[in-house]
Amino acid sequence: MATNDAIGYLRITQDPTDERAGVTRQREDVIKLADRLGRNLVAIFVDNDVTAVKTRRADTDWAKGVLAHLRDHPDDWLLGTSHDRIGRRLGDLESLHDHQLEHPPFKVWTVSDADLFASEAWPYLAAQAKVEAMATRRRVIRQKESRRAKGLDGSLGVRPFGFEKNRLTPVVEEREAFREAVRRALEGESASSIAADFNRRGIHRTGGGTWRAGSLRRMLLSPRYVGDLTHKGVVVKEGGAAWKPFIDRETYDRLRSMLARTARPQAGGRPSTSLLGGIARCGRCGVAMTAAKTAPHGRLVYRCSQNLGGCGRVSRSREAVDQFVTERLLRMLDTNTATPGASRMLRPRTKKTGWILPPTSRSSAGFGRRPAPCARP
Repeated sequence: MATNDAIGYLRITQDPTDERAGVTRQREDVIKLADRLGRNLVAIFVDNDVTAVKTRRADTDWAKGVLAHLRDHPDDWLLGTSHDRIGRRLGDLESLHDHQLEHPPFKVWTVSDADLFASEAWPYLAAQAKVEAMATRRRVIRQKESRRAKGLDGSLGVRPFGFEKNRLTPVVEEREAFREAVRRALEGESASSIAADFNRRGIHRTGGGTWRAGSLRRMLLSPRYVGDLTHKGVVVKEGGAAWKPFIDRETYDRLRSMLARTARPQAGGRPSTSLLGGIARCGRCGVAMTAAKTAPHGRLVYRCSQNLGGCGRVSRSREAVDQFVTERLLRMLDTNTATPGASRMLRPRTKKTGWILPPTSRSSAGFGRRPAPCARP
């Protein structure tokens, strides 16, 4: 049954300062559009600081708001500021067009494009949006590369603890809190104890959240605080940051070693049993890999954990790695070649493998020949 109701959808790709100025302007425009069309605006859904690609995630307002509403109220109109705010891919608009064919009272209206599907040229709008998205991506990549060349963060997201929004100027109180946490960790105090004390004293995380052992460990292990420049979690220029480090290199190395030794499995639930958990080592940083489950599918993997002082960049299918190692060992035993010379069968890892298993003795080489393709989480 046709209604006079409509919903609005607002989206902006980047809002690093969380001021919501962009979506505020969009809200005003959508409200005016509803008044002009004589539609009753029953809800406005907002994805702030969310790219068009990420709207497919189940936790976005597009997924749990717009799509859920249209399932329950298929005839309500969808209002926005422009077609590229609603979707940048042809598939995004095609699904809405199919919805309109199934429910003719439904329409998509935008401030810039009016009735989106009134013209048969609407597929070209999606192509145009994709071209614009590709051009924007190239500009963003160049901008980030330029910033890193100057020793600056490529990202302008949420400010890191201890720094102002410009990510250069230190917040003195937070800097001293960081140094205090380092000192206490080196003295053997647990991360959970330090986190609980910070929460009790009102020393909050960036954005006002409370500290947990994991978040505190990640902060302490971040190369940012020793002046290293990183890209996607990997150090690309040691000591090359434009900001002043909070601690020196020697202290940072001792801290990483201490936190790696004192790391404990998280409580809760039955401990995971695995063949190589704690034995297999990350091919990037050398830290022991842990057995884990991926979310949301629950696949079993070996993972390099940042909480254990690792880079957090390597994950491999537990089943594939276990099968590879088991088959190699059984072949060695069956052919009576389990000798130092047989270690040639199991070669050390290369840069392509991204993982390594330690040798069983100093006379034998480390496992690490690339197995069958392993699924990434």
